[in-house]
Amino acid sequence: MGGLFTWRGVLQDSQRSARVLCLCALTIVSGALTFMQLGFIGIGKPGEYMAYAIGLLAPVAAGSLLLGTLLGTLHGLLSGGILYVHARLLPLDVFERYFTNPLSSIVLLGCAGLVMGVCFAFAFGIKSRVVRWTVMLVACLAVSALATYAFSLIVDVQLQGYWETFTEVVETEEGTHEETQTLSMRTLALYNSTFADRRVQAFTQFVLMSVVCVAVYAFVRFLYDTAQMRTMRTEFRLRTLSAMILTFLVVSSVGFVSITFGLSAGARKSMYDELIFLRQQMLEYIRYSDVLSTVELNDNQRLELDLNMEASTLVAGYDADSDYTILVFSQDDKILEFTNSPAYDLYMREDVVLGSKAMTNVRRLVETGEVAQIPWAGDFFSMAEERVSAQLAYVCAIDADEYTVVLVAPFTLVFAQRGETMLWVSLVALALLATLYIVVSRVLERLVAKPIDGMTESLKTITNGNLDEVVAEVNTVEFSMLSAFINTTVDSLKRLIHEAEQRTKVDLETARSIQESSLPRMYPAFPGNDRVDLFALMDPAREVGGDFYDFFELDDHTVAFLIADVSGKGIPASLFMMAAKNEIENRMRSGLRLNEAVAAANAHLSANNDANMFVTAWTATFDWKSGLLTYVNAGHNYPLLRHEGSWEWIAKKCGPILGVFEGASFREETIQMVPGDEVLLYTDGVNEAYSASEDEYGNDRLKAFVGLHPETGAEDMVRALRADVAAWAEGVEQSDDVTVLVMEYR
Repeated sequence: MGGLFTWRGVLQDSQRSARVLCLCALTIVSGALTFMQLGFIGIGKPGEYMAYAIGLLAPVAAGSLLLGTLLGTLHGLLSGGILYVHARLLPLDVFERYFTNPLSSIVLLGCAGLVMGVCFAFAFGIKSRVVRWTVMLVACLAVSALATYAFSLIVDVQLQGYWETFTEVVETEEGTHEETQTLSMRTLALYNSTFADRRVQAFTQFVLMSVVCVAVYAFVRFLYDTAQMRTMRTEFRLRTLSAMILTFLVVSSVGFVSITFGLSAGARKSMYDELIFLRQQMLEYIRYSDVLSTVELNDNQRLELDLNMEASTLVAGYDADSDYTILVFSQDDKILEFTNSPAYDLYMREDVVLGSKAMTNVRRLVETGEVAQIPWAGDFFSMAEERVSAQLAYVCAIDADEYTVVLVAPFTLVFAQRGETMLWVSLVALALLATLYIVVSRVLERLVAKPIDGMTESLKTITNGNLDEVVAEVNTVEFSMLSAFINTTVDSLKRLIHEAEQRTKVDLETARSIQESSLPRMYPAFPGNDRVDLFALMDPAREVGGDFYDFFELDDHTVAFLIADVSGKGIPASLFMMAAKNEIENRMRSGLRLNEAVAAANAHLSANNDANMFVTAWTATFDWKSGLLTYVNAGHNYPLLRHEGSWEWIAKKCGPILGVFEGASFREETIQMVPGDEVLLYTDGVNEAYSASEDEYGNDRLKAFVGLHPETGAEDMVRALRADVAAWAEGVEQSDDVTVLVMEYR
């Protein structure tokens, strides 16, 4: 359980800086929603909402999902703090102003982040994806329901105190307390009676939380899955787009607040100017009435004056269609006149007076001259309304002789144009940010992406071995320095490679000379012996090779010769070849039988073969007096024997390859040769040579070739065969060493 209160979340494998950056971004989102009046989302008609959904639960749920329990709780506390500060500084309805306190904002959202963090951390430990998401969605539903219930309890407590204060706003001279209490209890019941309203709130919050969690999780998993495939260009665009979205939210929220303050300031000034104008008008009316009262009039004049007075009002020029609601009170707090009041049926009664608490507030407004924000009493006491209005109103008051004039402007009037203005501000901000995004992307493409792409292609070419590639310079200091460094490095590398090649060439030439000097090259092979004609040639595929041949005299009537092929090529093969040649020659010269000599050489090569190399060999001794050929084939190609004018394969093997099986034994085979017979030995560089069409030279072609040369001597046969193989493989690089040895019994 200790892991539940750590960093567990979708981003648990990310760096700490990435999680902190995500916390900042989510906090910006919560702040933007709050300042754009989406911290609470009213459900229903503006001003007559049947429920309020806590919109900030969605980003809090996303924070717990991404960041885990600890940072998710911190994000909930920050979101609640922003909501509380906004409710204190910029409340735009009764609900936010009177019912948002530390319990309903900071504590509530912090606890929501904690609970969802624990539930999500538990869900991440479930292997089944279906069960995991079921647990997460159930957690969203449970938190939404608990938040709704907890918020309702807090609102109930707030409502009790609020309505107790409001019961004296309107009173009557007869039955004052009873009527007012009935009205306020009715409105209180409208807030608390319907469980359907709470269900709407909880369901709305659950839908928002679920949709946001699913979308955020899918997006983050997509980023994780494509992390290794994203190019720098894509990564930069993603980060730029994220920054632009956050910037748009900040600009929109700042614009919303600025527009709100601007409209509020304009409304306050307009209302106060209007109130001054009304005061002057009323004073003129009062003076005019006083003058007329001192003038003696006949009956016709008095009747005409009464008709004119009846057609006039204390607030002449204003009627029920005016934007503002205007109330005129006498010194005994009776309502004398009004315009545009949604409570005509209440205020038309002659016995209506203003309560003591309300009059205290009015007197304070008269003394200070300020425009205050208060709940709009008219909406609360409108008997025709089925739901309670949550509007605030701007109210200001002034004395005009023995009268008091009160001017009321509902928020719906003051901020009627805010939506349209905000729309245009958002569109302009969106257009500017989109333009900025395009410009930044183009600048990235031109100044960063294309130069890096060019360098990448050049480096790919260099990596593939073309060191003549030059990285083009770009007109920026950084890229110019980088391209210069790369070009300088490549030049240095070319120089070092050239020097190494020269040293290697010298070393290989020396090794080739040593290898060639180890092979017998003096012909005739056995001077003074005209019964045996032997010639050999080795053509390595590289400077040095792994093929070798050898021939030497054992006594006055016996010669030895052999051909071998070492696995691999190059210097390792040449070194193993030298060891194998010396070992085989020494064992054959020691007086052992041929098979015993080969077995002894194999045992020595196997015991000291740390490189795991091997060699195939065909070794033979020939008694030229008797014509007896004794041979051992240790895994080598079958030689060809010309006997009595026709060529046949010597298709017998006498043991395994040398250098692998230390205790291997070998068998001798013999052939009785007659003068004119000839033996041709070769390595697989002959029969496995490829043409330009990738056809193999093959054993059939080899046998056909020697069949065309029935009387050819040893040297001529070797050179003719080498020339034929070279012609066959014309245009194709030699892939293996080519070695041929021919011994003719004259």
